[in-house]
Amino acid sequence: MLRHVLAVGFAFMALGLLVSTVWAQSTSPAVPVGFAVTDPSGAEVPHACVSIRGYGGDFRLLMAADDFGLLTVVLPPGSYEVFAMSQGFEKAIKDLDVQKNSAQSIELRLAIGAGGPLEVTAAPFPTPICTGCSCYTADKK
Repeated sequence: MLRHVLAVGFAFMALGLLVSTVWAQSTSPAVPVGFAVTDPSGAEVPHACVSIRGYGGDFRLLMAADDFGLLTVVLPPGSYEVFAMSQGFEKAIKDLDVQKNSAQSIELRLAIGAGGPLEVTAAPFPTPICTGCSCYTADKK
């Protein structure tokens, strides 16, 4: 009887190990992606707003670059649309395809544009708005 209990216990442990191994292989770890927001001359654009949206609609992120126009985020593998904007520049839009086990660096070059708040209008994603050196979201009504 004890042998049968041990055999069944080991069978369940082996099954649990197999399931956890398969699950671990099927989930992809997040990947670091570095962004550098620059002007047409290649100089950094400090505190630029960077908006990242997953094409499946299940991922949204809005962050500001640092004093040197740099930003690093960790993203799960997938396809994204990236917007960068800053006052006095036109917004830059890039498609991004993040592959597992492949860190990336992306330059977002902003063209000189008109002043004033810049908006991205991509419904149903909240509209990122840059005013000076801060980012926030506002839902358009």
